[in-house]
Amino acid sequence: VSADDAHTLVEENHVEIVVEEDVDYITKNDNRKAIINMDTLSKAYNAGEVVDMKSMKEKKLIDRKAKSVKVLARGILDKPLKIKAGDFSVTAVEMILLTGGHAMHVTYKIK
Repeated sequence: VSADDAHTLVEENHVEIVVEEDVDYITKNDNRKAIINMDTLSKAYNAGEVVDMKSMKEKKLIDRKAKSVKVLARGILDKPLKIKAGDFSVTAVEMILLTGGHAMHVTYKIK
């Protein structure tokens, strides 16, 4: 599903309702936020996989020093993924929903 299709097919006010909440622990609080796009995730993960900051770092998709990650809607998402991130664009969440995936907003706390 493309960003344009997603934005057309899902109502924006519905997006906030379906995003789940989670907590992840980091060792240090700083402002290093990584940005990742849907097309990158779609290429790097198989259908049904969990996408989180740890796996993105292991796959070298984001900087290993990043303390949070934001998912943006560039490109095509062609499979359901369970994506855990500190922030999402509205259209990214729409794309995740339309492919049968799940978006989970993660609050990062210091250990």
